[in-house]
Amino acid sequence: MPSMGGLEAATKIRQIEQGSGRRIPILAMTAHAALQDEKRCLDAGMDGYLTKPVRAEWLRKEIERVIMKNKSANEQVQPPNVTSSDMDWNLPDLLEQLDHDRVFLAELLTVYRVDSQAGLQDAKNALAAGDFAQLERAAHTLKGMMRNLLMVRGGQAASDLEAAARQGKPEDATALLVLLEHAMEELLPEVDAQLAEVKA
Repeated sequence: MPSMGGLEAATKIRQIEQGSGRRIPILAMTAHAALQDEKRCLDAGMDGYLTKPVRAEWLRKEIERVIMKNKSANEQVQPPNVTSSDMDWNLPDLLEQLDHDRVFLAELLTVYRVDSQAGLQDAKNALAAGDFAQLERAAHTLKGMMRNLLMVRGGQAASDLEAAARQGKPEDATALLVLLEHAMEELLPEVDAQLAEVKA
């Protein structure tokens, strides 16, 4: 910037790297949370995608994921834990991060309401087709959306699904996708209640 945007920069870096055996990790950080925005970043050669507001912990974990991606084959996927005591949605902390701007919260939730369902359908289609690369991308997008909104249990389920897809484990992926869908369904009434509160 200002002479070159992130997408163009990532594309040029990947072109320069061709034949060198090197790959510089590149993460996108943007205010856009739509599925097509993440696809544009990945198509440009980026390794990951974070939407704002970004927490230091998520950024650190995403950096670690990208760096360790090629070394993850031996990692073990944690089995689904349906008795987890994790908070479903840390709405108080999210509101604090947003300076209690409920209009902005409603904007974020409106995008989430649409894109999360599209992402879930993408994940289902990918699993049915045995396309683990696409399943990993769909799970990664859902993870980013839910973690940015402090949807704890759903974000963890999406993260576990992403790992299962990366390792090509269909049984784990099937169970985790069910768990993720359940977590998302449980959140919808509260998401809709927050949207209705702003409209009222």
